[in-house]
Amino acid sequence: KFEEILPIYKAVSDETDTGTYADFMEAFKTFDREGQGFISSAEMRMVLVGLGERLTDEEVDTIIKLTGLEEDLDGNVKYEEFVKTILKGFLK
Repeated sequence: KFEEILPIYKAVSDETDTGTYADFMEAFKTFDREGQGFISSAEMRMVLVGLGERLTDEEVDTIIKLTGLEEDLDGNVKYEEFVKTILKGFLK
């Protein structure tokens, strides 16, 4: 299982040249028009696939699952804690 996670983590961690906390937050805030700290899960996927090393849909699914990211009843996700979790490397 670790062998599956490591390449994905490296693709989104700050140890590579794929983006910093500010880069990810800026990308997510573009979709957070009302500044409420959440975006739709579809927008989250667009950011993850489009930022840095262009993750595949399967890699995005794995990251979302391993970080415990959950949608609310409207299909929205809180992105700040997600970014912090990814960049710190604390995958669940």
